[in-house]
Amino acid sequence: MNVQLLPESLRELFPYQSFRKGQFETILKIYDAIKRRQHIVVEASNGIGKTISVLTAALPVALEKGLKIVYLSRTHTQLERVIDELLTIKRNNEALISAVEIRARRDMCLNRYITSENISAHDAIEICQMLKRNRRCVYFENWRYESVRKTILSYLMGLPLKSRDVLGVGKGKRVCPYEINKSLIQTSTVISAPYIYLVDEKIREVFLSSLGTPLDRIILIFDEAHNLPNIAMDALSHTLSTITVKRAINEAKNYNKSLSEKILKRIERFINDVAVDNVGEKRISQKDLVNSIDSIEDAIFFLEEQGESVKMEKLENNQVPISYIYGVAKFLMAWYDADPEKYVFLSSTKLGKRELIHQIEVVALDPADVIEPLLNCYSTISLSGTIHRSYAEITGLSSYDMTYFVAPEPFSRDQYRVVVASDVTSRLSERNLDTYMLIMNYILIIVKYTPHNVGVFFPSYDVLKEIVNIGIRDKIIDLGKQVFIESPELSSTDNDFMIEEFKRSAESGAVLLGVMGGRNSEGVDYPGKEMESVCVVGIPLAKPTPRVEASIEYYTSKFGSLGKIYSYVIPAVYKASQTAGRVIRSPEDRGFILLLDKRYLWPYYKSLLPQWLRRELEIIRNLDALEVKIKHFYNKG
Repeated sequence: MNVQLLPESLRELFPYQSFRKGQFETILKIYDAIKRRQHIVVEASNGIGKTISVLTAALPVALEKGLKIVYLSRTHTQLERVIDELLTIKRNNEALISAVEIRARRDMCLNRYITSENISAHDAIEICQMLKRNRRCVYFENWRYESVRKTILSYLMGLPLKSRDVLGVGKGKRVCPYEINKSLIQTSTVISAPYIYLVDEKIREVFLSSLGTPLDRIILIFDEAHNLPNIAMDALSHTLSTITVKRAINEAKNYNKSLSEKILKRIERFINDVAVDNVGEKRISQKDLVNSIDSIEDAIFFLEEQGESVKMEKLENNQVPISYIYGVAKFLMAWYDADPEKYVFLSSTKLGKRELIHQIEVVALDPADVIEPLLNCYSTISLSGTIHRSYAEITGLSSYDMTYFVAPEPFSRDQYRVVVASDVTSRLSERNLDTYMLIMNYILIIVKYTPHNVGVFFPSYDVLKEIVNIGIRDKIIDLGKQVFIESPELSSTDNDFMIEEFKRSAESGAVLLGVMGGRNSEGVDYPGKEMESVCVVGIPLAKPTPRVEASIEYYTSKFGSLGKIYSYVIPAVYKASQTAGRVIRSPEDRGFILLLDKRYLWPYYKSLLPQWLRRELEIIRNLDALEVKIKHFYNKG
């Protein structure tokens, strides 16, 4: 479609010579919603060019009305992609659009007190503020010189900047990169930022203050918005383990904080008294912890005060000013302030490297508490390839002026196939050796006839282990492909190395065995030969743990009969859909998708699949039918 069909204000900013299929309609729909100050939810599959589409639609309104655009994402790759697209606009159209990518404060810091420790975002804020108050940060002190600020900002302002650009200038000039960013966002039209900048209440307050722009003058873009509810609930939830409490007790002893030590030992005793013996969890009452301490309000006050004292003493001794005592105080405050109608209180036990770890948790159940305050902005655009209409209800969007748009698919019919096996399921009641053997045989057909890499993703590590135990590794090797197996015990570094090895093996062919909802089934791109076929084994419904049951109960109280679907079923379908989308990420990719569970054919589940996946479902009734389909797709007949 000809770019000249766009309105002039959009045409001037769209940097490419032609549209991908569905892109023209998507741009116009988003542009119209923003002009009307509506909120819009966009279901658009991979390959449509969502980033440049939403920027093209939002920028004309922002530039005309003097608004800011804040683009939120979970991944650094996507945050940088926003800047890349703006640089493309600048190169092609000579448009002067100021933009900056920002990252968490700890990622933009040069001070050893923050870089030398693996600290939380909140700890980074508090350490930074303490260092500045006490004039203990040379990088901030250098930034205070007006001549330095003017020189740096005159050089950087007006350019689309990645965080690495700002970090490089900070290192070179020995000034604080975070402070450079704080100044740049005040004059930038576009800011790409991690979700935490707006979903965490404390960080949001600091960010909006630095931005110098009221919320109703901001256009918010939520990338991969199906993740937003969980991100919001994670920001509201808190955990306290016996490890942290023991460290706090030792800290109290070392710094002669006897009152804190007494309170902390009571908390440690409480956690151990309510602990689950084996790995697992149980619900407990909010009052149980409150009643185990003489006065929780006084306890919070003393722990916070003495924790602050410890931090100051550490700073004076040139140590990292973190206090475990202070951390426990913050947890107690979160526990005490939590609304029991909207939170569940848990005792849980997890497996550590050497021993079982007991902990207590206060877990949020309602993401709307975080999201709804953001909806008073100028407009929001929620983007995802796997987003259900229930998103509007869960986030609170349905109470505002909003619209929902399903973008046309950018892929042609011959680019991908989606087939569902009607003779197999991973339902718990039907898991047995015969079922596992049938699943393995389906997988082996996919492996045999796929020219290059294959991804196989299971609903849980338990099912993955069962398939490995019946010998799938050796059978795949016999077919001439390498095998890579995801494990929860792998460190992030080791897992990244494994994925790189898997990708490098594409020419000769390899198979990745993983789990849905895991680190390798979402947020990782496998273009071209890096993953040509994918097997989605089962539906990754969560185990009915106390927190899952509490979520279902809460959503049922709020949404009635739809509660279980919203809180339990749809998140599982999201995971499966995200996994299926690994094989087709661009208009050039081709992919074969096998859904190994007959439940995907049931109206209850099928209706929840995204349109691009639901529309093309083909049924196969046995192994022979799959062999015919995949051989034909890869022209091996």
